[in-house]
Amino acid sequence: MSSRDIILNKIKASLKNPSHLPDDPEVDEQITESLATLTPKSVDDLAAQFQTELETVSGEYLAASSEEEAARLVRTLFNEMPDATFASSGSALITRIAEQLEKDYTHLNIQPAVDRKMTIAAAAIGIVDVAHAVADTGTLVVSFQNLESTLPHFLPDVIIALVYKQQLVANQFELFEKIDVQAAKNMVLVTGPSRTADIEKILILGAHGPRRLVVIMIDNK
Repeated sequence: MSSRDIILNKIKASLKNPSHLPDDPEVDEQITESLATLTPKSVDDLAAQFQTELETVSGEYLAASSEEEAARLVRTLFNEMPDATFASSGSALITRIAEQLEKDYTHLNIQPAVDRKMTIAAAAIGIVDVAHAVADTGTLVVSFQNLESTLPHFLPDVIIALVYKQQLVANQFELFEKIDVQAAKNMVLVTGPSRTADIEKILILGAHGPRRLVVIMIDNK
């Protein structure tokens, strides 16, 4: 039996054993009450909390009153990097913005999976959408279920994520109430740009992924 099989068997055996901790019927109620005191009451307050948490982990936040304004903000960000190439993934809005940008910038999205990884890795910017955004941690929720490719979310040096306010959830408790079990098996939680301080406690952005993360929060859909 391989070491992998031994570890898996131990995990499976442990999962069959009941917890050694006594059940407390009041725990769920206590958690609910505590969360209620910490959760902002309006969607605008949730957006403000998300902004604070995102900027705390070196992310950038821009507000847009409409999809048209969001498209203009994306164009402005591209104008800061005039030689930028880009990859895109996601909704109809992302596709429309990508089609506009193709007039002036090179779109590196390609269909054959065999070439996709290396091509998208060469893109300077990824324009993406997400499934949800978690306000109390500034986290983006990327669900793989409805995406042709997740690579534009992670490989480019700069990620521009478009989020609608209605996609905000207060915390992970609310998130897992909204998504089904199958979706939870195939998603990633992204909090800020890639960062590490392993070497001499010096913070480095972009060590294992995107160096810059810009979230554009759209007021209406």
